[in-house]
Amino acid sequence: MQKDHARLRLALPRPATAVETFPVSALPKGRCLGPVSAFYLALTLLLTLPVALTMGSRLCGDVGDNYAFLWWLEWFSRTVADLHASPLHSDRIHHPLGASFLLNPTTLANAIPAALLRRFLPIVPTYNLLVLASFWVSALGMYLLAVELTGSRRAAFLAGFLYAFCPYRFAHALGHLTTLSTQWFPFFVLHLVRALRTAARRDVLSAALFLALNALSCWYFLADCWLLAAFAAAYFSMPWNRGESARALRTVLAVLLVGTAAVAPPIVALAMEKVREGYGAGHAPGQYPADALGFFIPPFSSSLGMLFHPVWSRFRANPVEGATFVGYSVLLLLLWTGRRIPRPAARFWGLALAFFLVCSLGPFLNVAGRVLPIPLPYLVLDRLLPLFSLGGVPARLHIVSTACLAVLCAYGAREGFRMSRAASGPVRGLLRPIWVCFGILLVIDHLHLPVFTAEHRISPFYGRMAGDREDYALVDLTPRGKALFCTTIHGKKLVGGYVARPSPRYERFVQDSRSLRTIFSGRLTGPEGESLGPDEAVEELASLGVRYLLYPQPPSLEPIESLVDEIFGEAGRARNRPGRLSEGLTQKGEAADPRKVWVQPVSEMLRCAGSLDALRLAVGLRRTLAAHPELLPTDEPLEAVRHSERIVRDAWGFPLLYQDRDIRVYGVPCVCPKAVRRD
Repeated sequence: MQKDHARLRLALPRPATAVETFPVSALPKGRCLGPVSAFYLALTLLLTLPVALTMGSRLCGDVGDNYAFLWWLEWFSRTVADLHASPLHSDRIHHPLGASFLLNPTTLANAIPAALLRRFLPIVPTYNLLVLASFWVSALGMYLLAVELTGSRRAAFLAGFLYAFCPYRFAHALGHLTTLSTQWFPFFVLHLVRALRTAARRDVLSAALFLALNALSCWYFLADCWLLAAFAAAYFSMPWNRGESARALRTVLAVLLVGTAAVAPPIVALAMEKVREGYGAGHAPGQYPADALGFFIPPFSSSLGMLFHPVWSRFRANPVEGATFVGYSVLLLLLWTGRRIPRPAARFWGLALAFFLVCSLGPFLNVAGRVLPIPLPYLVLDRLLPLFSLGGVPARLHIVSTACLAVLCAYGAREGFRMSRAASGPVRGLLRPIWVCFGILLVIDHLHLPVFTAEHRISPFYGRMAGDREDYALVDLTPRGKALFCTTIHGKKLVGGYVARPSPRYERFVQDSRSLRTIFSGRLTGPEGESLGPDEAVEELASLGVRYLLYPQPPSLEPIESLVDEIFGEAGRARNRPGRLSEGLTQKGEAADPRKVWVQPVSEMLRCAGSLDALRLAVGLRRTLAAHPELLPTDEPLEAVRHSERIVRDAWGFPLLYQDRDIRVYGVPCVCPKAVRRD
């Protein structure tokens, strides 16, 4: 028995205190952040092109969630600065009941700076500045953390680069301003490390402050901070760290309690709203998991990501949430220098990395889109912690994995630099090719040019409605985020409207209204088999004060068609090109979604084309979609919108009053004015 106990003690790692796990390295003299900040700013402007060149005319991202956040920033600025009202409720959305935004991604940490910037700038450059600032400050935060842990400026600079310009962030730049706002997370980790090391009140309060900032940026980050802090407390409570257990637990509890108390009012209001309105859980936990292959496959946002379309298109999560690529350069660096990383640091950050990578896989293991019956820790987290069930996107935990990887790479790069300095003769010659390969892979892994940007084009019809002093309502089925933003232009009441967590009460109201149910579902026949006639539809819509129904014009496939013609020629090569994309759109009928029609033929071209043609097509397609993000396939039901328009036009006979390149406007006969000039 004594021998077995002795063997167990020998098997356990040597006890490591927080001071040994998070050492304060001898920092180089002259810790001025000026040059580092300038370098990171230059990299931000360069690696996010063309955002800096089109600040006022194009919006970073696609025509989707980014416009919903654009609306939120504008709505917050107006209500707080001009109307002096609460921005968390509006009677202009979800008419006639109104909408609450407590359970929606309100990102107050971005809304407050935006309200200040709006005094000097229009809303589009304000949004773009917030996106650019998130890259810049994320890099600085990780640099400060890594330089304190490693004492190497060059290694810390690399860590800041890997964290700020990782594929996860570029993918979420497509429109998720909340999950893109990762800039405060490295600061939280930095001060949590200091608090665990010293237990000083100043460090505890600083960590709590940055926990609150993370929560106000995105509720997912509050869960991330809790989980990482809980992991640290559990780690230092393990048998090999028994002496640190009580102090680490007290420190973590103090950080979490103080930080959470600072954001308690919105959390309490959110909980009360959830109970009062009967909100259910968010996304199903198995809907957006990371895929095990996704850690090794460049995502769609990468400059070469379209080459890997046959792989990542099979993942269960959509391309944005499934962008969890860690980078081949990171793998090379850790394989080369991993054994030289100090044992206490490698143990903590390595275990944290493994834990969060596994959690990001969701409740069950996903490999190449297949769900294997292997339960994972997220299944327990989703059932025990309310924040996880409210969110329901496991893949978003990957940003914590990225932070752990950046710290490990900082240690690895420091050891690599030391080996290079100490090497001489043939050894130095052997190390040089490794650094060259690392540099090439680093560029390939983190090249996402050009960044997706959408032309900020608003139909003149919205301006005409703004000039109309009558107060009425409309149904706007144009892209959901853009329809929401346009309410800040025309000022009329919007029936429907995109919010991330719609009220169950309003959903029941829409289902009970036969005309609205028909318009939003695109089905003329109801659940009982009954159909709604034009007179009944007019009567219902008139009772709601609805004057106009707005429908989007379908996006043109011409940019992708021109690219294919350029690569394969006007006639095309029979074995590489199934046919013209426009022909496939015609065959599928009027209700076909052009954003989905091109995917299968182009995927077939990528599979059958020669190596050079496939590369040209993949790079060209990525460049074309970056300039025309309205062609990106989304989960918006454009087919249902097309069926809805056909019902309004053909079955109900509503007149077409206006159309341009963006929208078509139909009038409700009994409430529309005599005529609106048709362009």
